[in-house]
Amino acid sequence: MTGEQLLDAAGARIVDRLHHGIASLIDGNHVRGAEVLNAGGRSCPCHLVYQVDWKFVPSTSQSRVVGNGAVSTHFGYQRRDYDAETAHRCEVGRTHLPIRQGFMSKVLGTGGAALAEAGRPAAIWDFGQHSVHAQCGSCSGQGEVGCGACHRSGRVSCFHCHGIGSTQQTRWVPASHGQGHGRHEVYQQTCYHCGASGRVRCGRCHGSGNLRCDPCAGHGFFTDIMSVTVQAQPHVRVTVTSALSQDPLCHYLLKLPVARVVHYLDFQQIGHQDVAADTWRVAYECHSTVVQLDLRLRAKTYMAAAVGDKALAFIRPPVFDDVFAEEITDLQKIGSAGKKAFNNRRARQFFDTYAGQPALDAAMKSVAKLKGPERANPGAKVSDACDGYISGTAADLFGRGMISLLDKVSPPNSLWSWAGVMAVPFLVLFLGAQNWLELNAPSTWSGVALVWGLVALVAVLVTALASPVAATISAVVSAIRRRAVPPAYRQHGRNWQPFKRFAWASVAISSLGAGLGLLSHHDVVPKWNNLPAETVEAVLDLHRFAPYAHASARLERAGFFRKAPTAVPGMPHAQPLIADLQSNLKRLGYLVNVTGQMDNATQRAVAAYARKRKLDKTEHRLLLASLCKDLHGACVNESQTTVP
Repeated sequence: MTGEQLLDAAGARIVDRLHHGIASLIDGNHVRGAEVLNAGGRSCPCHLVYQVDWKFVPSTSQSRVVGNGAVSTHFGYQRRDYDAETAHRCEVGRTHLPIRQGFMSKVLGTGGAALAEAGRPAAIWDFGQHSVHAQCGSCSGQGEVGCGACHRSGRVSCFHCHGIGSTQQTRWVPASHGQGHGRHEVYQQTCYHCGASGRVRCGRCHGSGNLRCDPCAGHGFFTDIMSVTVQAQPHVRVTVTSALSQDPLCHYLLKLPVARVVHYLDFQQIGHQDVAADTWRVAYECHSTVVQLDLRLRAKTYMAAAVGDKALAFIRPPVFDDVFAEEITDLQKIGSAGKKAFNNRRARQFFDTYAGQPALDAAMKSVAKLKGPERANPGAKVSDACDGYISGTAADLFGRGMISLLDKVSPPNSLWSWAGVMAVPFLVLFLGAQNWLELNAPSTWSGVALVWGLVALVAVLVTALASPVAATISAVVSAIRRRAVPPAYRQHGRNWQPFKRFAWASVAISSLGAGLGLLSHHDVVPKWNNLPAETVEAVLDLHRFAPYAHASARLERAGFFRKAPTAVPGMPHAQPLIADLQSNLKRLGYLVNVTGQMDNATQRAVAAYARKRKLDKTEHRLLLASLCKDLHGACVNESQTTVP
């Protein structure tokens, strides 16, 4: 390789510094630093050239104030002149050399250190502000708009006489000369509020007929204020000449912020020029040394590379992948087994293991402090703790593992607290939905869908009402549990995080209860007849508590937690004609139960069928005959009703 040497004095220093840095980083992580052996190295000179193109870009910002906000440079109502001034200032800012002279002198005066400033834009000039007036379009510059209540007349119809000018009154007229009886007489009384005119002053505009224009606050115009500034925006290009690892070094430097590059390498300015009317180029160069280091660790060899006397490493082999091979294997086994999190015993084992390894310990402390969206990429903290000497795959694996184990040993919330608080609301939702649907099941599928939507909505509302209590208890319990680990590993509380999970759980539980109620209504499963709720009340003797008794009574009046009505004594248990109607309606898809009694579901189904066939819903025999025709002889007719 051209220019390559085994090692010169400068290269030997860089190799030793790189070796010492890697050994110190790995020391204590299952490995002693002395086990990281220097297996030889190579060095060569390198030449780095940075070209920074500073592009001068004007920036405009306009604000609007109500009324007169004119600044020193003002154009009245001349919008065209105002826009022309804006364009002129932008053009001057982009191309005028004196404007940028101060910035250029500063860059040239600081030599190679100025390269550090090429990582961000620099503000170089502020033209100040100029302004123009703009007429308000809502009021055409008048500051007032017509009152809509009186249509600009200033007067409206009198409310008391409705615009007539008089009101109808009643008075008692006694009988004449004591003969007969008196009478009530109706007469017209002049309206005192409007003076018989039927019109009064408009209360909205106070009789003026006009109102203040709200957009311009009555000024009739606005002031637009323009600010023009100029920024120097850098664009950096890097050229690397090296016999060793040229392409990896170039790619690394392109990604590395220039401020960090200047921290590790000394640059000199080598020239500057105007390459366009709006672009100024400054060039920097650095002559340094590139080294490659062969490392040997437990019979395995790695190659690292660095540049400069401070040993800026740009090739970092994934040494920690092998150092932590056992931990990586365990994490992969947990992932392949489909486990989403550690159990408590395993989490404690992993925590103790990680806390005993300096690199993993530092990573775990950083991961514990992540918040919000940052928790989606915990692998970045692991990579930082390992100084990049770990693969991206392994870092992500460790990051996800640390999130899981910290959730166990330093929990951000308490799921058991949420579960304990929500247990009673969930039980009420389940039994309430089952009981209501058992007694009031809709007869159509659209009705079922509507009821399910209402059940889901009520479930979410109940969860929302109970959630503040659950979050408060969770905060107390999780704070106590986090005290079991040192402060550096304690996560931030996220006690509202389980809300979404429990909201969906409430919908699922109430839907299950509603489904069971619907099935029991149609005798697919045995009827519960509110037995579970009554059993709980009896065992706990809940009715002795006045608040519970009042709440229970209100729920019962609303149709919840009720028993099915008992049959009236002396009434036949089942009527054959009604049973036939129910059987045939059920065959046609109506949601009815064959009981022989005209319950609510049967009444709704009979009414729906009668409307469909344009029959009288009270003529049960005619309805049964129509059903038999629709079923083409496959109808049930145990009551022996004549079918024409």
